[in-house]
Amino acid sequence: MRSFFIRSALFLVPVFMLLGIMEYALRSIPNNYAYIDDQLLNHGSNVEVLVLGNSHAYNGIDPTRIGRPAFNAAHPSQDHRLDRLLLARYIDHLPQLKAIVLSTSYVSIGKQMDQDKESWRLKNYVIHMGLFTESVAPKDHLELLNGKLSDRIVSIRDHWSNGKDNLTVQELGGNPGKPRTGVDLKEDGARAAERHHAKTYSAFERNRLELEALLQLAQQRGIRVLLFAPPGHEAYRKHLHPAQLVLSKQIPRDLAQRYNDVVFVDLLADPRFEDPDFSDGDHLNGAGNRKLTAILVAELDSLMGS
Repeated sequence: MRSFFIRSALFLVPVFMLLGIMEYALRSIPNNYAYIDDQLLNHGSNVEVLVLGNSHAYNGIDPTRIGRPAFNAAHPSQDHRLDRLLLARYIDHLPQLKAIVLSTSYVSIGKQMDQDKESWRLKNYVIHMGLFTESVAPKDHLELLNGKLSDRIVSIRDHWSNGKDNLTVQELGGNPGKPRTGVDLKEDGARAAERHHAKTYSAFERNRLELEALLQLAQQRGIRVLLFAPPGHEAYRKHLHPAQLVLSKQIPRDLAQRYNDVVFVDLLADPRFEDPDFSDGDHLNGAGNRKLTAILVAELDSLMGS
């Protein structure tokens, strides 16, 4: 029996060593999350405006056009719990931070990542952004447990041989515009609206609490906050569920009224955004990005008194 355990150990040691090397190699491939984390922890000393939120801010706001030192730390499907956790992680490393721009949308108010089909993204925050305590699931702590092993091996090979990485953000974060062609805005708008419908209303209160905690943290540091509901195509808006739509506007509006130096701007049905500004039912293309960024800059200048 003893010899069996010895032989087993001798067999398993190199296996675990190989798996450890593969895990390290996967974590070493540059990606959006690790890049954002490094930039804000180690290179954010001059950042005055921090953008947070989901894909509506990630694709909708160009930090290079804000007119102040800015960084876009938004990302697709990022929920308000993660917005709050990221602000708490970075705030002490951003000594010049004066304002936060945060998208609060129909979908963001009704969803939380760990309860959604996008929950696979949580591992990126745990592994690459230092939020280790936000999940106890093994898959959220190991790259090797995400996807097929064969695909993981290909990723390592492509990075080592061709330098292929997983970076899509620009230098100051975000990825302006969402280029898509041949999209039927009417069909896509209807599908997106149904996809964004909250299956349970418990998420609304949780998101309200997360937003409130974020605003409290900002207020303690004298940081102003601009909340905004992003533009949506008419075909998207007409299929939104009335109760969720009301709450998605009421929650940020009420918070803005309760806290000093907080403003909420509702751009969901803003007539300045027309068909040529949309890449799909609820995302903006490059032209729409430039338009939204300009509108938010004007609101930001008013909020900051300049």
